[in-house]
Amino acid sequence: MRRLASPSVIAIAIALAAALAIARPAAAQDVIVIATNPPGSNYYAAAAAIGKLAQDQLSTQVRVQPTGGSNIYLPMIDKAEVEFSFASVQDIEFAYEGAENFAGKPHRALRLVSATFPLVLGLAVPANSKAQTVADLKGMRIGTGYPAMFVTLYNQDAMLATGGLNTGQLVGVPVPNQPKGVEALGEGRVDAAVTGIHTGLAREAHAKLHSQGGIRYLSLATTPQAIADMRKVIRRAYLHTYEPDPSLPGLATRTTAMHLTVFMITHARMADDYVYRLAKLMHASKDGLAKATPTLAQFDPAFMAEAHPVPYHPGAIRFYQEIGQWPARER
Repeated sequence: MRRLASPSVIAIAIALAAALAIARPAAAQDVIVIATNPPGSNYYAAAAAIGKLAQDQLSTQVRVQPTGGSNIYLPMIDKAEVEFSFASVQDIEFAYEGAENFAGKPHRALRLVSATFPLVLGLAVPANSKAQTVADLKGMRIGTGYPAMFVTLYNQDAMLATGGLNTGQLVGVPVPNQPKGVEALGEGRVDAAVTGIHTGLAREAHAKLHSQGGIRYLSLATTPQAIADMRKVIRRAYLHTYEPDPSLPGLATRTTAMHLTVFMITHARMADDYVYRLAKLMHASKDGLAKATPTLAQFDPAFMAEAHPVPYHPGAIRFYQEIGQWPARER
């Protein structure tokens, strides 16, 4: 697989990390910090919901701390500077192994807590766009670079691959992260953007493009070849087809989107008992979490232990052994 990180991009990422670094509270042992992507993202919504649940039920103060993206917060988790966060199936593997954008810097202290929700990603365009299929995007403008959230480029290329394209065949507009790419779509600076279908960011872009009919998602091809090409980029990606849903901007017709499992993660030094109690609490709270945010509507307590190369935290393993979900299963 190709390498993404050029010296110039790495320099930008380092600068962003310095600018957005999280300062731990003075009484760090009394505060649980969940680092996330910016407000409006799936990760922020999930962190807010699970954080409130933990604060209410586990008698700990919880703070949700947004950052520019996973390239910033995954190293912080690894160093135990924050307690929890979220990462997609591909992102956390790169970080743990020290591959691609984390080349030469394996983050071996990362540990999984739970499979939490599918990251439902679509390629959004203005509703009046000439593009009717993914293949039609060739030569159009799209975000690129993503120095604070490198994995977005993989997500983007995996979806473009279903139409026989990659980012290099479009006109790249540099943006720091996925949310800024969606913002650029709403401002007319790009012609397409990767976005979580259930996110506030998608709703904002839809509202900004009101004069163009809002946003519309390009349905991804589901042929065996399209799926194979997608999995050449992200081997654990899968597709799901959604029926029209008037409550979700852009889903006016039957649309196929890409799913990636998102894991809640912690570090190896996190107390076993706290992770055990958190996993147990999440398992018992499906309805409450779904009501708190659409992001967690597909959280499945019966499938919290999804197999992955990154190890699970001992506290989580203890709980999954108790409820018969261990060893972890392949999706």
